[in-house]
Amino acid sequence: MLQIYCEKSQLQDGHTVLDGGCGWGSLSLCITHKYNNCKITGIWNSVTQKHILKSNASKPSKQTLSKLYNSRDKQIYLLKM
Repeated sequence: MLQIYCEKSQLQDGHTVLDGGCGWGSLSLCITHKYNNCKITGIWNSVTQKHILKSNASKPSKQTLSKLYNSRDKQIYLLKM
C-alpha cells in the first residue's frame, strides 16, 4: 500500500518529502528503503512514536531529531532523514 502512495505521487529518488503527522513513520521508512537519496522530514507530537521511529530509522548517521513547541506549548518532534 505504501508503495502505491509513492507511485501515485510520482516520487523519485532525490525528492524532498514532508511527512506531516507521520505516526510510526511507516511511509518515511518505506521511502528510505527504496529511494536512497530522498530527504524526508517527519513531523509528529507523540513521545512514544518518537522512540519507535528513532529506533527504526534506517539511516542513523544521517538523521537529526529536533523538539519544537507549538503555540500551546505542546511538543512537536521533527525527524530529518
